[in-house]
Amino acid sequence: MLETGQLIPINFKGRKFNAVVIDPNGLGEGRPPVGIGYRGMSLHTDEPAQTFVDRVSEIEGINVLKLPSGKTFRVSE
Repeated sequence: MLETGQLIPINFKGRKFNAVVIDPNGLGEGRPPVGIGYRGMSLHTDEPAQTFVDRVSEIEGINVLKLPSGKTFRVSE
């Protein structure tokens, strides 16, 4: 059973990450939304963590990480 804050290993595009569970059933039964944090993104992308911090902005009252591609991802604390 998953718990909020639990670290779990995930595979994405052939790479392994440790991610933190945000909500155990947030996307349906047994399907948690997960996060890896700025430091985790930095470790797996070879970009400094500050680059990700600088890309966070507020859109309609929600903090989002905006990628150069234009995709946005909600940021939680």
